Amino acid sequence: MKIQSKEENIRLDQYLARELDISRSKIQKDIKEGLVKVNGKNVNSSFLLSIDDEIEITKRNSKPSTVEPLDIPLDVVYEDEYLLVINKQSGLVVHPAPGHYTDTLVNALTNKFKLSNIDNERPGIVHRIDKDTSGLVLFAKSERVKNIMQDNWDKVVRKYYAVVCGKLNGEGEVKQYLSEDKTLRVYVSDKGKLAITQYKCLKVSSVYSLMDVLIKTGRRNQIRVCFSSLGHPIIGDKKYGAKRNPIGRLGLHAYYLEFKHPVSSKNIVIEDEIPANFKVIFESATKK
Repeated sequence: MKIQSKEENIRLDQYLARELDISRSKIQKDIKEGLVKVNGKNVNSSFLLSIDDEIEITKRNSKPSTVEPLDIPLDVVYEDEYLLVINKQSGLVVHPAPGHYTDTLVNALTNKFKLSNIDNERPGIVHRIDKDTSGLVLFAKSERVKNIMQDNWDKVVRKYYAVVCGKLNGEGEVKQYLSEDKTLRVYVSDKGKLAITQYKCLKVSSVYSLMDVLIKTGRRNQIRVCFSSLGHPIIGDKKYGAKRNPIGRLGLHAYYLEFKHPVSSKNIVIEDEIPANFKVIFESATKK
């Protein structure tokens, strides 16, 4: 397959992802493995194209989809021609992975919707939340839209409700560097990736606090590690020190997404309510 560049000073991976409507990660893998050449030469993903550069692509042998469509109930809170937002229940894994090859959110989605890149195990996935976290998850219906959303993900506003152990009044911002050990447990370190978490107390009871959480970064287990390091682990989070689990699940819910629509450029705001089982804990609490 050969195509000619129609633009100047644009990265090779970015151009191909957009023109071929496939993910940048796949394009980068193909480039690294020598399946993509520019003017007959191997180049890297960041190579800047010139107008009329000839790009030659050797196709891989395609593999059949490994995702089995399953009839799992879905709570669709937003849908248009390009995007889909699901309110995921706690306990449901987002996509197939070692140890969880089926009964995932992706299995349910492929049963009802046409998503991007259906020939792999992560079709349409723009971002993820933990298995035990409930709340809003965004999917794209094409690779082009998926690439746009992922390229601008740092501009998306993401908020969570968290029920933590103990009384944690007021508000604050926590900046930490997070690392990960071989067991996938995340911990605060001098090195690692920067995580920025802002929080505000909404309600308190005698033993718990309801927090409104805004994340400025999207690190693995970021919110869970943040509150654990403050001495107030999220309820149900045994992995990070919680000894109480009054509702039988992790007390973390992704309730808010705000972003610029990748096609219309309109500002999209999607907001969910506080989960009913969170509210029960604070029925007699005073709003802070």
